[in-house]
Amino acid sequence: MTVSPHHFDNKCIEIQQRANAMKLLALDAATTACSVACWSGSSIIARREQFEGRRQAEVLMPMVETVMGEANLAYASLDLIVVTNGPGSFTGVRIGLATARGLALASNVPLAGITTLEALAAAPGPDERQGRMILATLDARRDQLYGQYFQ
Repeated sequence: MTVSPHHFDNKCIEIQQRANAMKLLALDAATTACSVACWSGSSIIARREQFEGRRQAEVLMPMVETVMGEANLAYASLDLIVVTNGPGSFTGVRIGLATARGLALASNVPLAGITTLEALAAAPGPDERQGRMILATLDARRDQLYGQYFQ
């Protein structure tokens, strides 16, 4: 499935407008790194990253608990849980999805997915992206890359 640059920009704007009033928990375990962040209002209020290889199953939930504690948020107070849904490591994607789904069901909080490439492309701020194409790439192993252009 190809997402047009226009669709991506509109999606980013829509998410940003809605997120300005929301409390979000974001998880990524799709690569060999794990990251968790809490967003409230218009900024990240707590985050953690670990680059420990294939240990997502061991480190993801403790990271979530740490970030939620630092953000001083209860799971039920979240408006949305967001998780990357690939491309990436087969096991990492499933660990991230299962963790996010379990948290969403237990907390009665909506769950949304974003591709790993969309997450990478959204890293530069809107001012940095303005008028520029972004090529988000991810190692697909065996001398191949996953890649997608965004505007």
